[in-house]
Amino acid sequence: MGTKNLKGTVSIEIIGERIRLRWRFQKRRFSLNLFQFTKANLLKAKVIAVNIERDLDSDHFDPCLDRYKPLQVQESFSQTITLVTYFEDWVRNYRNMSCDRDIDYYSIRSMMLRWGDFDSSTVMQHFNKETFSPRTYNRRLTILKAFFNWTKKTNLTSGNPLEDVLPKKVRKTEKPNREPFTIAEIRMLLKKIHFAHNIQSSNIHITSLSYFLCLKLE
Repeated sequence: MGTKNLKGTVSIEIIGERIRLRWRFQKRRFSLNLFQFTKANLLKAKVIAVNIERDLDSDHFDPCLDRYKPLQVQESFSQTITLVTYFEDWVRNYRNMSCDRDIDYYSIRSMMLRWGDFDSSTVMQHFNKETFSPRTYNRRLTILKAFFNWTKKTNLTSGNPLEDVLPKKVRKTEKPNREPFTIAEIRMLLKKIHFAHNIQSSNIHITSLSYFLCLKLE
């Protein structure tokens, strides 16, 4: 705070929970707000700062800053390990869950690792090639949508690649029609229950009654 930057030097500041770059050029002050503060984002900010310093030194500086804004440099950082790491951090810090213990998050992380070299622009292509059931598809789609909403909000990706993807229709399984008990069957059931209550070895009759009910309900 209060320290002047040397000419051509870009300083990195943490303002609240955000990363900001500041520098001076031709008697003007410039600043660029970047990502939410994380160790990975701090590394990204350092790369952007180096690019700005290089352009300042070579007289290729863009005073509109379009060349240095996060959305312009995002794709160079969208590597598989980065997205998977972000997913693990999001699950742990925002969902209060674990990719090692909770099956849905574990399965999604394994799926993303199986995709190999991918970025946000190819997520939908990889995801739609999966062959799991509609229920599993919808469950993972819901989680991934929430994750990419977060990456979009924190400027880790330029958008949510699954935002417009609709869930799959799940066919309702028809329940088999069960025939009601006949009068004769009800009388037999009541007789067995009454008989079971009046003898000491009722377990045998209760077992036979349960077996009869199972046969009827199948």
